[in-house]
Amino acid sequence: MLKWLYNLLQQREQRALREVSKASLINTGTMGLRNAESFTSQNPIHFTVYKATGGHVVEFRHYDQKTDRHSGGLYIITDRDDFSDELGKLVMMECLSR
Repeated sequence: MLKWLYNLLQQREQRALREVSKASLINTGTMGLRNAESFTSQNPIHFTVYKATGGHVVEFRHYDQKTDRHSGGLYIITDRDDFSDELGKLVMMECLSR
């Protein structure tokens, strides 16, 4: 009886840990890309997607080494818009503006 209860508690704990790790990946917007050394870029653009009422908020951050300045921008993607298309347009616009 105790062994059964112990196994049941272990399974629930493992399931809860998997759900927490999935939620943290979704909330941080990293999608599992943690190794920044594999990407070689002088001035990378960082962006974070936040869920908001009625859509999403996309925040872009950029550091310019030449001027030693940080810049950023906020954009709103409404629920009526296609999220992937709009995000692609925003990333392209930010890349072209650098």
